[in-house]
Amino acid sequence: MDKTSKSLLAASLVLAGVLLLASGLIHISNSNHFAETIARYRILPLNAVGWLATILPSLQIVLGLLLVSNVHTKSVLAVSAAVFASFVGAQLKILAFGESISCGCFGFSTDPISWKTMAIPVFGLAVISLRWISLQQEPETLSILPAGASDQGRNSGRSGRSGMTLVELLIVIAIIGLLIGITLPAVQMAREASRRIDCLNRIRQIALASSNYQSANRHQPCPWFNDTIASGNYREDKGLFVQILPFLEASSRYSLFQRGIPSVSLANAAGFHDCPTILRCPSVPIDAILTNVADRYSGPSVEALNISTCDFAGNLGFWETSTSSMKGMFQIDVGPQRQSKQSTVVADGLSNTIYFWESSGDALLLSTGVRKEFDTGVEDRFLINSGGMGESTGIASTKTYVYSWAGMRVGTVSVYDDVGGQGTLGNGLFHRTLNVTNSRLSPRSLHPRLCGIALGDVSTRMLSDAIDASIVVALTTASGSETVEIE
Repeated sequence: MDKTSKSLLAASLVLAGVLLLASGLIHISNSNHFAETIARYRILPLNAVGWLATILPSLQIVLGLLLVSNVHTKSVLAVSAAVFASFVGAQLKILAFGESISCGCFGFSTDPISWKTMAIPVFGLAVISLRWISLQQEPETLSILPAGASDQGRNSGRSGRSGMTLVELLIVIAIIGLLIGITLPAVQMAREASRRIDCLNRIRQIALASSNYQSANRHQPCPWFNDTIASGNYREDKGLFVQILPFLEASSRYSLFQRGIPSVSLANAAGFHDCPTILRCPSVPIDAILTNVADRYSGPSVEALNISTCDFAGNLGFWETSTSSMKGMFQIDVGPQRQSKQSTVVADGLSNTIYFWESSGDALLLSTGVRKEFDTGVEDRFLINSGGMGESTGIASTKTYVYSWAGMRVGTVSVYDDVGGQGTLGNGLFHRTLNVTNSRLSPRSLHPRLCGIALGDVSTRMLSDAIDASIVVALTTASGSETVEIE
């Protein structure tokens, strides 16, 4: 490196030191504001934010003084590079998620993070890296050799390269570990954000397929729990998602289901065993299988079926104390088939009524937190009458027809308190509706604190599970005459 380059690099290092020193003084003078800025990045847990807001400004001041004083040891350079790199990584995370917050890294500006605000930490990181490289190329500074040392020893000493001490190595390892700890949560959040987008795209395609079915058949797809074939009142019943398969570009799968028999009969095993990918949420790690369950009809369990669950359900309505409160986009019934609710009678408006929601899980999770494995823990009997359904000893049904992807797949919303007790709307104790249980195919998602829905106009949303229960109920009813707005 020539003299001019060395002078330019030295000046740049002084400037980098001044930046660290000035920002450290600004942060230490207003540590509360700095802590709030760190918290807005949502990278570290809250209990670590205060600690970092206290330690980091002091570290910036020390590093700034050392760089300005031309103390360029490997330890100083390594820690300085880690500070600048953490600023770059934090801003990249915000840009990747499309968020808008003020930078706060150096305390000079309140402008939102952009590629422009990244110039300072990138400059600092580049200068530190160049100084590290030049330091590696400089010959080792030698002490006075003992008498009698050979010229060859002297020459070889002069040409030797400086190495890392054990302390410096430990510091570098610690910095790498810190950077990994900061980066991994951001990577995981980015992957989950991608899965949320994919999930919303899938539920939108499902809603669009159902809407196209309605346009072609003049009524919504409707799952039925009918009488036995032998009773004489039997009408062909197919699950909700089986009916819309042709509109999901899955006509070949639909052709595997025989006409005149229930969709989850053993004769249709070739069609129902594997759940179509579009009916799975990307955030659900396991494709749950219902095992040792009966053929779908009103009678004793006599046949063992293995069939997959899925992660979406249609909106059957609001379940409070009776089936009379259920007024969603879909209907089910016991007995002879009749047409389902048409879009034209959704008085609240398609954009204000939920069409489909997520109802996920590799097991049945009750509102009280009790977990039941689908294959062994869930009874093979359910109460299904007058449009209602629930785990009970009523009509001899099967969990196959309730929870399998080829079954009914329409669910209800209820209101719960903090310990999972079901109550009535209007009582302030019962304020939870989302992500409480997937029993009765209620809305439950594996996205952290969110649940995906599709509205009647085929638009999609991610709802927070902290949303007021009255809003969710209003969105559930198709003709409740409620006034509700969601972003």
